Amino acid sequence: MKTSKNLFLALVLVTLVISLTNFSYALSNQSMQAKEKLAQAGSAIEELIVLDIPIKRVNETHQSAKQIYEAQLNYERIYRNADYKLVIEYVDEILSIKEMAIKASDELKIFLEFYNESAEKTDLSEMDEEYTEIISSFEEERFEETINLVDLGYDTISDVETSQTTINAFRDATTRTLKN
Repeated sequence: MKTSKNLFLALVLVTLVISLTNFSYALSNQSMQAKEKLAQAGSAIEELIVLDIPIKRVNETHQSAKQIYEAQLNYERIYRNADYKLVIEYVDEILSIKEMAIKASDELKIFLEFYNESAEKTDLSEMDEEYTEIISSFEEERFEETINLVDLGYDTISDVETSQTTINAFRDATTRTLKN
């Protein structure tokens, strides 16, 4: 009887220890939310890779967010309270950059088509530096800047075409006058 009582107490004690151990490793709602957000960031990065958009900037932010998440998770396991706000902020930044990067990529593709069509009929060499800066801004992941530079690029192409049209019209008028 005494043995079964000791066995019962030992079983209760083991069950209590196991449940306390499991409780201490249970994730908080905030940590689960941060983990889900990290997964969203990973999916966003994969999408950028598929679209052939540079990812160094978002990848570095993602790595930082994962490190902070792991540190906070370990802190939570020991002290039962942790702060995942920075992880969520980093992921929100990644998602924002992703949207901007996709927009910049789309705008750049359309601009390049327009540029190439214009270059067939107009000498665009005077905007070579601006063209290079547009391409560089995208490759260096300055997506916000790319969008603004593309808009300026359209203006420059328009100005160059107008200027060359005016010059051609003047030359044609002068040539006709000289022939007469």
